[in-house]
Amino acid sequence: MRSWVPNRTAFVRGELGIAGPVEPPPGRGRPGRDLVLHVEELSGTGVAGRRGKRWEAIASVSVHDAEEARVDDVTVPVSWSTGQTGNCETLGGTCSVSLGLRGKVSSVNFSVDNLETTGSFYDASADHESGPVLISRP
Repeated sequence: MRSWVPNRTAFVRGELGIAGPVEPPPGRGRPGRDLVLHVEELSGTGVAGRRGKRWEAIASVSVHDAEEARVDDVTVPVSWSTGQTGNCETLGGTCSVSLGLRGKVSSVNFSVDNLETTGSFYDASADHESGPVLISRP
């Protein structure tokens, strides 16, 4: 529920055309620091498997706060177009998650659904990049 409310607020604000960042809920965050999180960058690459019949899609995500500082210890849930999900935790503001695929799969998309950490919340309307991101078989 904690992540649903800010995400829903950001979505409704976007639908209504209300610009500007969403303010943190009262009592959230640390004094003197704005802990509204957003996706800074999304990227992906395909890597050939050892046996040639499989390959791996690697999704990378960078997370920043409202001051554009990298944020550690953020759990990043990722959804794949195959219906699978995964997650990673940021270190240095970045994390990666991979998905093993059969050779007959020519491409896959991924998207970030949320950013989760204690004392912060995700403002999707502040994202610099949004998905889905296409990753093609090498």
